[in-house]
Amino acid sequence: MRGGILDKVCDKAGPLPFNKLEARNIRKWCDGKAETPEAANGLVKALRQVFAFAIENDLSDRNPAKDVPHLKNASQGFHSWSLEEVERYEEKHRIGTRARLALALLRYTGQRRSDLVLFGKQHVRAGWLKFTQQ
Repeated sequence: MRGGILDKVCDKAGPLPFNKLEARNIRKWCDGKAETPEAANGLVKALRQVFAFAIENDLSDRNPAKDVPHLKNASQGFHSWSLEEVERYEEKHRIGTRARLALALLRYTGQRRSDLVLFGKQHVRAGWLKFTQQ
């Protein structure tokens, strides 16, 4: 994901030396992404990571992205289901369906979706799920 972001930066900036990049340049790029604040914040995160690597490897002595604040996102996040919504889902998707299994795993294991998609028969041992979070 960050590689794609950085490729776009390189396409936009051209063959300029990275040590000439200033916080004002990054802020200008972020202002251009004001309608998609998470995209702007992704840009800042990627550049912070690049400059942290550059500093650690004595390629730069400063991180201009550290001086760029993240844009505020108006989103309230994802809606949490009410008990009634869960019950309606369970009525529609009976036990034995993949949809019901997905809900049960999410609800009763407390795991992240990224870990759940990796679950398989290889993780069931003596009736227990045995796995390592990624």
